[in-house]
Amino acid sequence: MAIVGAELSTYEKSRYDNDDACVLPVNILSVNTVDDARWTIGGESTDTDYTTTGKQAFRAYDNIGNLGTRMTDVTDQVVYFNLKVTSGLSQFDTVVVYGHNFFLSGPQSLSVANYSNTDIYLQVSDDDFTTTKTLQTYAVTSEDLKANMRIVLNDFTVPGTSGSTPHTVIGVKYLRIAVLAGGTQDLPWNPILGEVFVGSRRGFKDSPTLPWSQYGDGAASNVTDFVSQTGSQSRYVFSKGQSNRKFKQALNAYSDFDQDLTLWRDWYRLSDQGVNPFVYFHKQKSVPEENWLMSNKDANLENPLSGFNFHEGLMSWTELPPFAMPERKTLDDS
Repeated sequence: MAIVGAELSTYEKSRYDNDDACVLPVNILSVNTVDDARWTIGGESTDTDYTTTGKQAFRAYDNIGNLGTRMTDVTDQVVYFNLKVTSGLSQFDTVVVYGHNFFLSGPQSLSVANYSNTDIYLQVSDDDFTTTKTLQTYAVTSEDLKANMRIVLNDFTVPGTSGSTPHTVIGVKYLRIAVLAGGTQDLPWNPILGEVFVGSRRGFKDSPTLPWSQYGDGAASNVTDFVSQTGSQSRYVFSKGQSNRKFKQALNAYSDFDQDLTLWRDWYRLSDQGVNPFVYFHKQKSVPEENWLMSNKDANLENPLSGFNFHEGLMSWTELPPFAMPERKTLDDS
């Protein structure tokens, strides 16, 4: 089928405009058959594969942490990470890249004073890029060299589709991430990325009552049973870098209760009862880089009555540290 784009549903658009929290319950790359994945210079799925031996491209969607895929030495200004699937991907509206080394201007930034940003292009096609649709671009900034090494693309514009952004897209058979370094490269480099998470958001009506903190809660890391205002219960020493977090949400029985309850149950079903990794965004519009790759510890889907007309939803999640907490270093398992 041809690639089709559409505006977000009214419900999801309102959640986005309100900057509410949301989840990506499943990486559709992990549940669809990916025929081929490779690093290329030409940009098509049949072009020469420049993937480094032992750093296989399937690591980008295998749900296994701390294993990145890497390209062999190149000096090209433009490189691509190509994905080809058996049939068109189901609807998606967000792509997150966890762990990368896309410098401000490739290796040139190490030796040339006057450099420009590296630009990332999320591109799709249904004919192996004979024709190409660019959904979104992203300019790498200095913040992307810190612990927060995430590229978040969640404000799609689909060429040929009317209406305001963000959009969803369906029917994609070929997807690629184009990396355009600022200027001709004078040193070879090895582009690396950790996980590519492609999903369809489920927005909460209200953000969880316990806020989240991107760089931890400041509490001693050897505390095992402690609930801070960020929802973090335990961290590094006893959890091997994983932050266990709880939050709760009040669901009003007379105000979109059915939609919120459906969201919770939909997330639980699609993530295989929380077994598979999923992504949580604290603020999906204003600060999309504040997101965490998570797995489920437990969830109360019974939503007990906690007050007049109010039900309380409870969840306990565990952070997946290889992508959420890369310790301010480039992701690499060499």
